[in-house]
Amino acid sequence: MWFGRARREAEQQLEAIRREHRALTERCSRAEAAVDAAQAQLASASAERAAERDAAQTQVATLTRERDAARSTAALQVHEIGTELDEAKSQLSALTTEREDLVGQLERAKAAAKAARTAAAPPATEAAEASAVDEAVWDLLLADLTRRWPVPVTVTVASAGGEDAGGEATASGASAVPDQLAEAFVRELERLREEVGVDAEITVVDTFAPERPVVFLLAALDLLGALTSSCQRVVVKLEDQLDMVGQDWEGRRDELDVARSRALAAGAAVGPLEIDDDRIHLTLGPTA
Repeated sequence: MWFGRARREAEQQLEAIRREHRALTERCSRAEAAVDAAQAQLASASAERAAERDAAQTQVATLTRERDAARSTAALQVHEIGTELDEAKSQLSALTTEREDLVGQLERAKAAAKAARTAAAPPATEAAEASAVDEAVWDLLLADLTRRWPVPVTVTVASAGGEDAGGEATASGASAVPDQLAEAFVRELERLREEVGVDAEITVVDTFAPERPVVFLLAALDLLGALTSSCQRVVVKLEDQLDMVGQDWEGRRDELDVARSRALAAGAAVGPLEIDDDRIHLTLGPTA
């Protein structure tokens, strides 16, 4: 009996060992499956990382090429701009020299003509003839301007106690020039308001007769036209000189510079362009 009991116990132990072995075998199988899945995931992740790395390297190479190309293009453009700037400076210098030569020739021609007139006629006759020619040219200029002005405007001079200095008819002679100038500016500003649409204002405090009224008026009208082309509002004051202020200035001064150069070349006393943010100011004096 003892032998039979021992045998049963041994068989039971063997069966327990077998069950434990089967359990261990199943656990090993599951572990191997988990390892295989992890290895597969690792291989997939490695492949994805390699593909991303290759794409990033390709993108970096493309960006590097584009950067190098942009740098080359920019360097070429800077070189071309520098060359064009040098050429423009050379042209400006040549034009300045040519202008100075022309001004010199003009002055010499004026001096020669004056000397010839002086030699040909007595001084009193020359002065009378020059005055007559100046008055005739002044009348021609006023007649031409009158055709483009909309309607007659009455000019009130503040220093004259509010007396009428304008009217539809214009007087002749040197004594009428100050009032004619005042009326010309008032009517020109009125024309700019109606035809150009610019907001224009003029104040006539006093009047004067410039040394060269034709040059003065032509220079003033040219400067006013350039000022109204780059400003939304123009304020003009006529006192001991002509003050012109442009407000809401757009920042373009090329046309103003050209108009000022023309006036200076003609002998007008034009002040410098004074710029303060969106406000620009210049003056025109009566003495050349």
